[in-house]
Amino acid sequence: MTFAPDLKDPGLYQERIPHDIFARLRREAPVYWNPENDGAGFWAITRYADIVEVEKNAALFSSDYARGGSRIFNENEVGVASTGSEGDSPFGIPFISTDPPVHSDYRRLVQTSFLPGRIAGVGDRITGRVTDLLDKVPLGKPIDLVPLVSAPLPLLTLAELLDVPSTMWIDLYNWTNAFVGEDDPEFRRSPEDMAAIMGEFMGFAQELFITRRANPGDDIASLLANAEIQGQPIALRDFIANLVLVLVGGNETTRNSISHTVAAFAANPDQWDKVRGDPEVLNTAVREMVRHATPVIHFRRTATADTELHGQRIRAGDKVVVWYSSGNRDDTVFEEPDRFDVTRPNNRHLGFGSGPHICVGSRLAELQLKLLFTQLATRVRKFELVSPPRRFRSNFINGLKNLDVVLIPA
Repeated sequence: MTFAPDLKDPGLYQERIPHDIFARLRREAPVYWNPENDGAGFWAITRYADIVEVEKNAALFSSDYARGGSRIFNENEVGVASTGSEGDSPFGIPFISTDPPVHSDYRRLVQTSFLPGRIAGVGDRITGRVTDLLDKVPLGKPIDLVPLVSAPLPLLTLAELLDVPSTMWIDLYNWTNAFVGEDDPEFRRSPEDMAAIMGEFMGFAQELFITRRANPGDDIASLLANAEIQGQPIALRDFIANLVLVLVGGNETTRNSISHTVAAFAANPDQWDKVRGDPEVLNTAVREMVRHATPVIHFRRTATADTELHGQRIRAGDKVVVWYSSGNRDDTVFEEPDRFDVTRPNNRHLGFGSGPHICVGSRLAELQLKLLFTQLATRVRKFELVSPPRRFRSNFINGLKNLDVVLIPA
Protein backbone atom coordinates (compact mmCIF):
# COMPACT_ATOMS: atom_id res chain seq x y z
CA MET A 1 0.00 0.00 0.00
CA THR A 2 1.26 3.52 -0.77
CA PHE A 3 -0.18 4.79 2.50
CA ALA A 4 2.62 3.82 4.89
CA PRO A 5 2.79 5.85 8.10
CA ASP A 6 5.55 5.13 10.60
CA LEU A 7 3.65 4.74 13.87
CA LYS A 8 6.91 4.33 15.76
CA ASP A 9 8.09 7.85 14.89
CA PRO A 10 7.70 9.95 18.08
CA GLY A 11 7.52 13.05 15.91
CA LEU A 12 4.19 11.83 14.59
CA TYR A 13 2.71 12.60 18.03
CA GLN A 14 4.52 15.90 18.62
CA GLU A 15 1.56 18.11 17.70
CA ARG A 16 -1.39 15.76 18.22
CA ILE A 17 -2.48 12.14 18.22
CA PRO A 18 -2.84 11.26 14.49
CA HIS A 19 -6.46 10.12 14.72
CA ASP A 20 -6.92 10.55 10.96
CA ILE A 21 -4.11 8.08 10.28
CA PHE A 22 -5.48 5.59 12.79
CA ALA A 23 -8.98 5.89 11.27
CA ARG A 24 -7.62 5.10 7.81
CA LEU A 25 -5.67 2.13 9.14
CA ARG A 26 -8.78 0.76 10.83
CA ARG A 27 -10.60 0.98 7.50
CA GLU A 28 -7.88 -0.16 5.12
CA ALA A 29 -5.20 -2.07 7.05
CA PRO A 30 -6.33 -3.01 10.57
CA VAL A 31 -3.34 -5.36 10.87
CA TYR A 32 -0.59 -3.19 9.40
CA TRP A 33 3.08 -4.09 9.00
CA ASN A 34 5.21 -1.16 10.18
CA PRO A 35 8.89 -1.47 9.19
CA GLU A 36 11.57 -0.12 11.52
CA ASN A 37 14.87 1.55 10.68
CA ASP A 38 16.88 -1.28 12.23
CA GLY A 39 15.41 -3.75 9.74
CA ALA A 40 12.87 -5.13 12.18
CA GLY A 41 9.20 -4.23 12.20
CA PHE A 42 5.93 -4.82 13.99
CA TRP A 43 2.26 -5.50 13.34
CA ALA A 44 0.08 -2.52 14.31
CA ILE A 45 -3.34 -3.54 15.65
CA THR A 46 -5.74 -0.62 15.45
CA ARG A 47 -9.32 -1.93 15.76
CA TYR A 48 -10.95 -2.18 19.17
CA ALA A 49 -12.09 -5.81 18.85
CA ASP A 50 -8.67 -6.96 17.66
CA ILE A 51 -6.90 -5.16 20.49
CA VAL A 52 -9.15 -6.91 23.01
CA GLU A 53 -8.54 -10.26 21.29
CA VAL A 54 -4.77 -9.83 21.40
CA GLU A 55 -4.73 -8.65 25.00
CA LYS A 56 -6.85 -11.46 26.40
CA ASN A 57 -4.66 -14.17 24.84
CA ALA A 58 -1.40 -13.99 26.77
CA ALA A 59 -0.41 -17.49 25.69
CA LEU A 60 -0.33 -16.49 22.01
CA PHE A 61 0.60 -12.82 22.44
CA SER A 62 3.25 -12.61 25.14
CA SER A 63 4.44 -9.69 27.28
CA ASP A 64 7.43 -11.67 28.51
CA TYR A 65 10.63 -9.68 29.01
CA ALA A 66 12.74 -12.44 27.48
CA ARG A 67 10.77 -12.07 24.24
CA GLY A 68 11.16 -8.27 24.23
CA GLY A 69 8.68 -7.09 26.86
CA SER A 70 5.87 -4.57 26.53
CA ARG A 71 7.51 -1.74 24.54
CA ILE A 72 8.25 -1.49 20.81
CA PHE A 73 11.99 -1.61 21.52
CA ASN A 74 13.31 -4.84 23.00
CA GLU A 75 13.46 -4.27 26.74
CA ASN A 76 15.74 -7.27 27.25
CA GLU A 77 18.39 -5.59 25.06
CA VAL A 78 18.40 -2.03 26.46
CA GLY A 79 16.77 -2.31 29.88
CA VAL A 80 13.34 -1.03 30.84
CA ALA A 81 14.59 2.39 31.90
CA SER A 82 17.98 2.35 30.22
CA THR A 83 20.53 5.06 30.85
CA GLY A 84 21.33 4.87 27.18
CA SER A 85 23.97 2.13 26.97
CA GLU A 86 22.76 -1.26 25.86
CA GLY A 87 22.93 -4.05 28.38
CA ASP A 88 24.05 -1.96 31.37
CA SER A 89 20.68 -1.23 32.95
CA PRO A 90 20.44 -1.78 36.72
CA PHE A 91 16.71 -2.32 36.28
CA GLY A 92 15.18 -5.77 36.44
CA ILE A 93 11.86 -6.97 35.10
CA PRO A 94 8.60 -5.12 35.85
CA PHE A 95 5.58 -7.35 36.17
CA ILE A 96 3.91 -5.67 33.20
CA SER A 97 6.59 -7.44 31.14
CA THR A 98 5.73 -10.91 32.42
CA ASP A 99 3.11 -13.51 31.60
CA PRO A 100 1.10 -15.78 33.90
CA PRO A 101 1.84 -17.37 36.29
CA VAL A 102 4.51 -14.82 37.29
CA HIS A 103 2.28 -11.93 36.26
CA SER A 104 -0.62 -13.42 38.22
CA ASP A 105 1.50 -13.62 41.39
CA TYR A 106 2.52 -9.98 41.10
CA ARG A 107 -0.99 -8.87 40.27
CA ARG A 108 -2.50 -10.56 43.32
CA LEU A 109 0.19 -8.96 45.45
CA VAL A 110 -0.32 -5.42 44.14
CA GLN A 111 -4.10 -5.72 44.29
CA THR A 112 -3.85 -6.19 48.06
CA SER A 113 -2.59 -2.60 48.21
CA PHE A 114 -6.06 -1.46 47.19
CA LEU A 115 -8.06 -3.56 49.63
CA PRO A 116 -10.51 -1.48 51.72
CA GLY A 117 -8.57 -2.05 54.92
CA ARG A 118 -5.35 -0.73 53.45
CA ILE A 119 -6.79 2.40 51.84
CA ALA A 120 -9.51 3.18 54.35
CA GLY A 121 -10.36 6.85 54.15
CA VAL A 122 -8.37 7.40 50.97
CA GLY A 123 -11.27 9.33 49.40
CA ASP A 124 -11.33 11.80 52.27
CA ARG A 125 -7.57 12.27 52.06
CA ILE A 126 -7.72 12.84 48.30
CA THR A 127 -10.50 15.37 48.84
CA GLY A 128 -8.27 17.14 51.36
CA ARG A 129 -5.40 17.25 48.87
CA VAL A 130 -7.68 18.59 46.15
CA THR A 131 -8.88 21.33 48.49
CA ASP A 132 -5.33 22.28 49.46
CA LEU A 133 -4.19 22.40 45.82
CA LEU A 134 -7.19 24.34 44.51
CA ASP A 135 -7.07 26.84 47.36
CA LYS A 136 -3.66 27.90 46.04
CA VAL A 137 -4.80 28.24 42.42
CA PRO A 138 -5.69 31.83 41.47
CA LEU A 139 -8.98 32.13 39.59
CA GLY A 140 -9.41 34.46 36.66
CA LYS A 141 -5.68 34.60 35.90
CA PRO A 142 -3.50 32.58 33.50
CA ILE A 143 -1.89 29.60 35.23
CA ASP A 144 -0.08 26.44 34.20
CA LEU A 145 -2.34 23.69 35.53
CA VAL A 146 0.25 20.90 35.26
CA PRO A 147 2.59 21.84 38.14
CA LEU A 148 -0.26 23.28 40.23
CA VAL A 149 -2.81 20.46 39.99
CA SER A 150 -2.37 17.77 37.32
CA ALA A 151 1.04 16.54 38.48
CA PRO A 152 0.92 16.96 42.27
CA LEU A 153 -2.47 15.33 42.88
CA PRO A 154 -1.63 11.79 41.71
CA LEU A 155 1.94 12.06 42.98
CA LEU A 156 0.79 13.04 46.47
CA THR A 157 -1.52 10.03 46.40
CA LEU A 158 1.42 7.86 45.32
CA ALA A 159 3.54 9.26 48.13
CA GLU A 160 0.87 8.06 50.57
CA LEU A 161 0.67 4.61 48.98
CA LEU A 162 4.47 4.29 49.13
CA ASP A 163 4.59 5.82 52.63
CA VAL A 164 7.20 8.42 51.68
CA PRO A 165 7.14 12.13 52.59
CA SER A 166 4.63 14.16 50.58
CA THR A 167 7.41 16.66 49.81
CA MET A 168 8.96 14.02 47.56
CA TRP A 169 6.30 14.50 44.89
CA ILE A 170 8.58 16.83 42.90
CA ASP A 171 11.36 14.20 42.83
CA LEU A 172 8.86 11.55 41.75
CA TYR A 173 7.66 13.94 39.03
CA ASN A 174 11.14 14.50 37.62
CA TRP A 175 12.02 10.81 37.74
CA THR A 176 8.88 9.63 35.98
CA ASN A 177 9.34 12.22 33.23
CA ALA A 178 12.81 10.80 32.66
CA PHE A 179 11.56 7.22 32.65
CA VAL A 180 9.01 7.80 29.87
CA GLY A 181 10.82 10.58 28.01
CA GLU A 182 13.38 8.56 26.07
CA ASP A 183 12.44 10.35 22.82
CA ASP A 184 12.09 13.86 24.24
CA PRO A 185 15.28 15.97 24.42
CA GLU A 186 13.78 18.06 27.21
CA PHE A 187 13.66 14.98 29.45
CA ARG A 188 16.84 13.34 28.12
CA ARG A 189 19.14 16.32 27.71
CA SER A 190 22.38 14.32 27.76
CA PRO A 191 23.73 10.93 28.88
CA GLU A 192 25.41 12.70 31.81
CA ASP A 193 22.15 14.34 32.86
CA MET A 194 20.29 11.04 32.60
CA ALA A 195 22.97 9.27 34.60
CA ALA A 196 22.62 11.87 37.37
CA ILE A 197 18.83 11.47 37.45
CA MET A 198 19.12 7.69 37.52
CA GLY A 199 21.71 7.92 40.26
CA GLU A 200 19.31 9.95 42.43
CA PHE A 201 16.49 7.49 41.82
CA MET A 202 18.68 4.43 42.41
CA GLY A 203 19.83 5.81 45.75
CA PHE A 204 16.22 6.40 46.78
CA ALA A 205 15.07 2.97 45.55
CA GLN A 206 17.88 1.04 47.23
CA GLU A 207 17.32 2.78 50.55
CA LEU A 208 13.58 2.16 50.28
CA PHE A 209 14.19 -1.54 49.57
CA ILE A 210 16.49 -1.96 52.56
CA THR A 211 14.23 0.01 54.89
CA ARG A 212 11.07 -1.86 53.92
CA ARG A 213 12.81 -5.21 54.19
CA ALA A 214 13.88 -4.35 57.74
CA ASN A 215 10.62 -2.68 58.84
CA PRO A 216 7.75 -3.61 56.51
CA GLY A 217 4.45 -1.78 56.65
CA ASP A 218 1.18 -1.82 54.71
CA ASP A 219 2.47 0.30 51.83
CA ILE A 220 3.12 -0.84 48.25
CA ALA A 221 6.89 -0.50 48.65
CA SER A 222 6.80 -2.92 51.60
CA LEU A 223 4.68 -5.40 49.68
CA LEU A 224 7.07 -5.34 46.73
CA ALA A 225 10.26 -5.43 48.80
CA ASN A 226 9.07 -8.50 50.71
CA ALA A 227 7.38 -10.26 47.82
CA GLU A 228 7.91 -13.90 46.99
CA ILE A 229 7.22 -14.65 43.35
CA GLN A 230 7.00 -18.31 42.36
CA GLY A 231 8.51 -19.14 45.75
CA GLN A 232 11.55 -16.86 45.33
CA PRO A 233 12.19 -13.56 47.17
CA ILE A 234 12.20 -10.57 44.87
CA ALA A 235 15.62 -9.27 43.83
CA LEU A 236 16.59 -5.62 44.26
CA ARG A 237 16.73 -5.14 40.46
CA ASP A 238 13.16 -6.37 40.08
CA PHE A 239 11.98 -4.28 43.03
CA ILE A 240 13.43 -1.22 41.29
CA ALA A 241 11.77 -2.09 37.97
CA ASN A 242 8.40 -2.54 39.65
CA LEU A 243 8.81 0.67 41.61
CA VAL A 244 9.27 2.45 38.27
CA LEU A 245 6.11 0.75 37.02
CA VAL A 246 4.13 1.91 40.07
CA LEU A 247 5.39 5.47 39.68
CA VAL A 248 4.71 5.70 35.95
CA GLY A 249 1.39 3.85 36.07
CA GLY A 250 0.13 5.78 39.07
CA ASN A 251 1.22 9.17 37.82
CA GLU A 252 1.23 9.53 34.05
CA THR A 253 -2.28 8.17 33.45
CA THR A 254 -4.07 10.32 36.03
CA ARG A 255 -1.96 13.41 35.47
CA ASN A 256 -2.48 13.47 31.72
CA SER A 257 -6.15 12.54 31.97
CA ILE A 258 -6.61 15.64 34.16
CA SER A 259 -4.80 17.94 31.73
CA HIS A 260 -6.45 16.60 28.58
CA THR A 261 -9.86 16.75 30.24
CA VAL A 262 -9.51 20.41 31.22
CA ALA A 263 -8.52 21.14 27.62
CA ALA A 264 -11.56 19.15 26.44
CA PHE A 265 -13.88 21.13 28.72
CA ALA A 266 -12.38 24.36 27.40
CA ALA A 267 -13.16 23.23 23.86
CA ASN A 268 -16.60 21.86 24.84
CA PRO A 269 -18.10 24.24 27.43
CA ASP A 270 -21.52 22.60 27.06
CA GLN A 271 -20.04 19.42 28.57
CA TRP A 272 -18.72 21.36 31.56
CA ASP A 273 -22.16 22.90 31.99
CA LYS A 274 -23.60 19.36 32.22
CA VAL A 275 -21.15 18.50 35.00
CA ARG A 276 -21.87 21.70 36.90
CA GLY A 277 -25.60 21.19 36.49
CA ASP A 278 -25.51 17.64 37.82
CA PRO A 279 -22.29 16.47 39.52
CA GLU A 280 -23.65 12.90 39.47
CA VAL A 281 -22.68 12.96 35.79
CA LEU A 282 -19.11 12.50 36.98
CA ASN A 283 -19.89 8.83 37.73
CA THR A 284 -19.87 8.23 33.96
CA ALA A 285 -17.77 11.22 32.94
CA VAL A 286 -14.58 9.85 34.50
CA ARG A 287 -14.61 6.99 32.00
CA GLU A 288 -15.09 9.40 29.12
CA MET A 289 -12.20 11.49 30.44
CA VAL A 290 -9.86 8.51 30.22
CA ARG A 291 -11.22 7.33 26.85
CA HIS A 292 -10.91 10.74 25.26
CA ALA A 293 -7.42 11.36 26.68
CA THR A 294 -6.05 7.79 26.32
CA PRO A 295 -2.87 8.66 28.22
CA VAL A 296 -1.02 5.47 27.17
CA ILE A 297 -0.80 5.29 23.38
CA HIS A 298 0.33 1.70 22.86
CA PHE A 299 1.69 -1.52 24.31
CA ARG A 300 3.55 -4.33 22.61
CA ARG A 301 3.20 -8.12 22.63
CA THR A 302 5.20 -10.85 20.86
CA ALA A 303 3.59 -13.75 18.98
CA THR A 304 4.58 -17.12 20.45
CA ALA A 305 3.33 -19.13 17.46
CA ASP A 306 2.29 -18.59 13.86
CA THR A 307 -1.22 -17.19 13.59
CA GLU A 308 -3.41 -15.13 11.30
CA LEU A 309 -5.48 -12.00 11.77
CA HIS A 310 -7.52 -10.29 9.01
CA GLY A 311 -5.68 -12.34 6.40
CA GLN A 312 -2.23 -11.28 7.61
CA ARG A 313 0.11 -14.07 8.60
CA ILE A 314 1.77 -13.27 11.92
CA ARG A 315 4.82 -15.43 12.55
CA ALA A 316 6.18 -16.63 15.87
CA GLY A 317 8.54 -13.97 17.19
CA ASP A 318 6.82 -11.08 15.41
CA LYS A 319 6.17 -7.94 17.44
CA VAL A 320 2.47 -7.09 17.75
CA VAL A 321 1.63 -3.57 18.97
CA VAL A 322 -1.86 -2.63 20.15
CA TRP A 323 -2.75 1.05 19.73
CA TYR A 324 -5.15 2.18 22.45
CA SER A 325 -5.40 5.66 20.96
CA SER A 326 -6.92 4.04 17.87
CA GLY A 327 -9.14 1.52 19.64
CA ASN A 328 -10.69 4.25 21.78
CA ARG A 329 -11.80 6.10 18.63
CA ASP A 330 -13.20 3.03 16.82
CA ASP A 331 -16.60 4.08 15.44
CA THR A 332 -17.86 0.49 15.44
CA VAL A 333 -17.76 0.67 19.25
CA PHE A 334 -18.14 4.36 20.10
CA GLU A 335 -20.76 6.53 18.44
CA GLU A 336 -19.16 9.74 17.18
CA PRO A 337 -15.88 8.68 18.79
CA ASP A 338 -14.13 12.03 18.36
CA ARG A 339 -16.84 13.77 20.37
CA PHE A 340 -16.19 14.40 24.06
CA ASP A 341 -19.43 13.30 25.76
CA VAL A 342 -19.58 13.14 29.57
CA THR A 343 -22.87 11.24 29.38
CA ARG A 344 -21.60 8.56 26.97
CA PRO A 345 -23.29 5.27 27.97
CA ASN A 346 -21.67 1.82 28.21
CA ASN A 347 -18.21 3.28 27.91
CA ARG A 348 -15.96 0.22 27.67
CA HIS A 349 -12.80 2.16 26.85
CA LEU A 350 -9.27 0.80 26.54
CA GLY A 351 -7.58 3.64 28.40
CA PHE A 352 -6.51 1.24 31.15
CA GLY A 353 -5.85 -1.65 28.77
CA SER A 354 -7.84 -4.88 28.83
CA GLY A 355 -7.46 -8.56 29.61
CA PRO A 356 -5.01 -9.83 32.26
CA HIS A 357 -2.92 -6.65 32.05
CA ILE A 358 -5.72 -4.17 32.76
CA CYS A 359 -4.48 -1.42 35.10
CA VAL A 360 -4.58 -2.48 38.76
CA GLY A 361 -5.05 1.10 40.00
CA SER A 362 -7.77 2.14 37.55
CA ARG A 363 -10.42 2.66 40.23
CA LEU A 364 -8.11 4.87 42.26
CA ALA A 365 -7.36 6.94 39.15
CA GLU A 366 -11.09 7.36 38.48
CA LEU A 367 -11.67 8.36 42.10
CA GLN A 368 -9.06 11.11 41.87
CA LEU A 369 -10.61 12.43 38.65
CA LYS A 370 -14.07 12.41 40.19
CA LEU A 371 -13.07 14.17 43.40
CA LEU A 372 -11.03 16.81 41.58
CA PHE A 373 -13.72 17.74 39.07
CA THR A 374 -16.39 17.65 41.80
CA GLN A 375 -14.59 20.52 43.53
CA LEU A 376 -13.76 22.32 40.30
CA ALA A 377 -17.48 22.30 39.45
CA THR A 378 -18.19 24.44 42.52
CA ARG A 379 -15.34 26.85 41.86
CA VAL A 380 -15.03 27.22 38.08
CA ARG A 381 -17.66 28.43 35.61
CA LYS A 382 -15.56 27.67 32.53
CA PHE A 383 -12.03 26.99 31.34
CA GLU A 384 -10.26 29.17 28.76
CA LEU A 385 -7.00 28.01 27.17
CA VAL A 386 -4.34 30.70 26.91
CA SER A 387 -2.21 28.89 24.33
CA PRO A 388 -1.82 25.41 22.84
CA PRO A 389 -0.06 23.11 25.31
CA ARG A 390 3.37 21.65 24.66
CA ARG A 391 3.20 17.91 24.17
CA PHE A 392 5.58 15.09 25.04
CA ARG A 393 7.61 13.92 22.08
CA SER A 394 6.60 10.32 22.57
CA ASN A 395 4.91 7.42 20.82
CA PHE A 396 4.10 5.93 24.24
CA ILE A 397 2.68 8.60 26.57
CA ASN A 398 0.05 11.10 25.41
CA GLY A 399 1.43 13.72 27.74
CA LEU A 400 1.15 17.48 28.14
CA LYS A 401 4.15 19.34 29.54
CA ASN A 402 2.06 22.39 30.36
CA LEU A 403 -1.53 23.59 30.18
CA ASP A 404 -1.81 27.37 30.32
CA VAL A 405 -5.42 28.08 31.17
CA VAL A 406 -7.66 30.58 32.94
CA LEU A 407 -10.16 29.20 35.43
CA ILE A 408 -13.12 31.57 35.23
CA PRO A 409 -14.66 31.66 38.71
CA ALA A 410 -18.18 30.40 39.32
